[in-house]
Amino acid sequence: MMNTICLAITLVVFALLPNPASAGMTSQQLLEQCDNVEAELHSESTMLDANKMGMCLGFTVGSINTHSTISHLSETEKLYCLPAGLATTDVLTVWKAALLKLGPEYLSYDATDTMTLALMNAFPCESQP
Repeated sequence: MMNTICLAITLVVFALLPNPASAGMTSQQLLEQCDNVEAELHSESTMLDANKMGMCLGFTVGSINTHSTISHLSETEKLYCLPAGLATTDVLTVWKAALLKLGPEYLSYDATDTMTLALMNAFPCESQP
């Protein structure tokens, strides 16, 4: 029930934003940084783009850690609950799939917002600890 309310509030906030990515990295910008990261991580090539990979993976881990820290410090319910052992590349896959479903207009939204929305939909918390 609480997750449904949080999702509804998030969607209302998205709808009211005049310029969704006025301060942070847009979803389009992060998508460009994350292009081929999963493939490069699993290849034997030594020609990895360390800057793009670092930006992509660092942003993703930072978004997850920020959510966890804020939930803990403010003693509020988590918006999503990731399964134990979930790889960062799996989070990226979920986020990219959600962006495809949401449509191209969401590419201009803040990447942290779209990532949070994607993770809320993919990994709702069954019960809060």
